[in-house]
Amino acid sequence: MIDPPRFLPLLTSIIGTLDPYGIGHSERVARLAMMLARRSGIRDNTTDMDELELAGLIHDIGKIGIPESIRRMPGEYTFAERIIMKQHPIIGVEFLEKVPNGGMSDNVKKIVKHHHENWGGTGYPDRLRENAIPLGARIIRICDFYDALTHERGYKPPQTKTEAIQTMVDEQIRQVWAEPNLLRLFMEMMAER
Repeated sequence: MIDPPRFLPLLTSIIGTLDPYGIGHSERVARLAMMLARRSGIRDNTTDMDELELAGLIHDIGKIGIPESIRRMPGEYTFAERIIMKQHPIIGVEFLEKVPNGGMSDNVKKIVKHHHENWGGTGYPDRLRENAIPLGARIIRICDFYDALTHERGYKPPQTKTEAIQTMVDEQIRQVWAEPNLLRLFMEMMAER
């Protein structure tokens, strides 16, 4: 089992200060990710679960490196702004590489880097597809998308749970973004909540 860095509260506080949706979002994503991981067969008190929780809490740390004018943008991004925002997973890994004494495992770094990859290969930053995407990143991808849909952002009001699930299904039909089995497990999990 890994020992989360002593500075994790500081990191999550910085994320929340710089991104008004950051702290609550990261905590919710981590919580949902752990629930989905359990449902998919990952056991509690294992390195995999600890790393997934840590990655969920810091998956958006790279947003610290995105200009504030883009990060706090109240409307939709332009094409150029979207390209810049899509750099946050790479910036996040660059930050995590600086943690001294191997304080961040390679698995946590991979999850952070690939949490926007799509099962069908249309995601970013590396356009990985299917099982080339780390399992933790596939789990966080689903939970991150759901939380973004169900909570207010500067450019959109929150969707209800039912609306969010429908949006996720519609997006899955449009471009297979989530691992189908994990998405099914997530929907079952949400139906029970």
